Amino acid sequence: MEWKDQYKHPMWQKKRLEALEASEYTCQCCFDSESQLHVHHRQYFKGRRIWEYDNSELEVLCDCCHERAHDDMSILKSILARLPVDCVCEITALIKGYASIACGPISSAGILDEIDHMAPACYIAGQIAAAANNSCSINEMNSLRDQLNISQFSAAVVSIDINERKRGFDKFTNGESMRDI
Repeated sequence: MEWKDQYKHPMWQKKRLEALEASEYTCQCCFDSESQLHVHHRQYFKGRRIWEYDNSELEVLCDCCHERAHDDMSILKSILARLPVDCVCEITALIKGYASIACGPISSAGILDEIDHMAPACYIAGQIAAAANNSCSINEMNSLRDQLNISQFSAAVVSIDINERKRGFDKFTNGESMRDI
C-alpha cells in the first residue's frame, strides 16, 4: 500500500481519532482547541504502517505547531548531517540530557542508556541547558550543578546564577517545575 493511501485507511482513521480523543482535541504544544488539528508522528520507522504506532509516538498539533515541528526537525537534521562522526556520541548525550529534564526521566528512559556514562559531562551540560530554559526548579538546577562539580570530568567549578524572576516563579509554584504542574 502506498504511503499516502495509508492516510485514507480505516485503521489510520481509528488511530487518529484515539489520539485526538486522548488529547481532548487540543494541540499538545500551544493548547489551541479551535484550529485544525493534525496527528503528528514523532518519528517514522521503516516497514511500519502509519497506524502501527503507540499513542506515545504520536502528538496532536494545530496547523501552526505542526508546520513548526517539521521545520524544526529539518533544521536539526541539517545540523546533524554536518557534524563530524566522532562527535555524535557527545551530541547525543547533550540532547538526551536536555530531554531528561525537559520531558522527564521516564520519557527519556531506555534511550541509549549507556550514553549517560560515555559522555557524562555532555549529558549533564544538556540537563543544565534545559534547566536554564526554565524546565526545572531551582533545587533541580542546584542538584545538576553539584553533579557536574563532583564529576571526574569536570576541571572547573560550575556556578549557576539564578535570576530573581526564576526564584519568584519557583516560590509561586512551591518549587515545582512546569512539568509537575
